[in-house]
Amino acid sequence: IISKNHILKEKSELLKEKLPEIIPIIKERVKTIQEFEKILLPFFNKVFYSAEAKNYFIKKDINAKEILINSITALKNINDFNVFNIEESLRNIAVYMNINFKKAAEVLRIAIWGEPVSPPLFETIKIIGREASLARLADYLEIII
Repeated sequence: IISKNHILKEKSELLKEKLPEIIPIIKERVKTIQEFEKILLPFFNKVFYSAEAKNYFIKKDINAKEILINSITALKNINDFNVFNIEESLRNIAVYMNINFKKAAEVLRIAIWGEPVSPPLFETIKIIGREASLARLADYLEIII
């Protein structure tokens, strides 16, 4: 896979470092090498949002902007950036906003992954890292304002 994909080839050291974390969370979702490569790319590349993703929340009863702003603050304030703390901080946003976490997760998945369906959210955020996750949240916030 690495030798055929220039993006993954350029990031081969990072791929080797992150692969042991990625495989357990994606192994049930992939059946072919092509699917494996496709699901690996968003862990290492900037996410580009489709027109559908940009307009996804226009007619939904979800305050995506507030969820994103609160999520940026929450992720910035985590001292030990691990899956447990990420999950706790992001679930607390739903409690604070008095919404079901599924609504917040829908916003976060699109912001982090570019689609409403993603590998496990908290693990994905941990693997991508704080800075890349914050950048994706901010990028998505910017396009939906």
